[in-house]
Amino acid sequence: MITDVDHMLHIMKTLAEAELAVAMLYKECSLVWKGEQKFWLQLVSEEEKHAKNIQKMAQILSRKPEQFESGRPLNIAAIHTFIEGIKANIIRLKAAGMSELNALFIARDIERALIETKYAEILRSGDVEFNGLAREIVSDTVRHKTLLDKKIAGLQPGI
Repeated sequence: MITDVDHMLHIMKTLAEAELAVAMLYKECSLVWKGEQKFWLQLVSEEEKHAKNIQKMAQILSRKPEQFESGRPLNIAAIHTFIEGIKANIIRLKAAGMSELNALFIARDIERALIETKYAEILRSGDVEFNGLAREIVSDTVRHKTLLDKKIAGLQPGI
């Protein structure tokens, strides 16, 4: 059983904030590169869904803490640093200091970092709904990285 449920809930709240920060970055990309607006807005929608999934996961943890064990530890300061990095990129993007290719590289690196977060390993539980929500986030994130890799390859001749 988890010994510090409040701490884990705080981490989950911060992870949801990270997903919403990513959504904000992608929303800004959709405003800058209108020809690719549909692509970026699909990512926005899914990042917002991930934040909702994490909120649902936190609710499940709150209701049934006895069904959870601590898994892979996450550093809350690292999550805050990740969010601040995304905000800095949004500022750069708004100041027109970023090429589309650079934005795609940044987005791919963000998705890679989210994959490495390993949502499914943060908490261990037999709760089917919790595990399903975590798997959905992981699956979408892997797909996002693949889509971004394809976009990058399409903008770089010879790759």
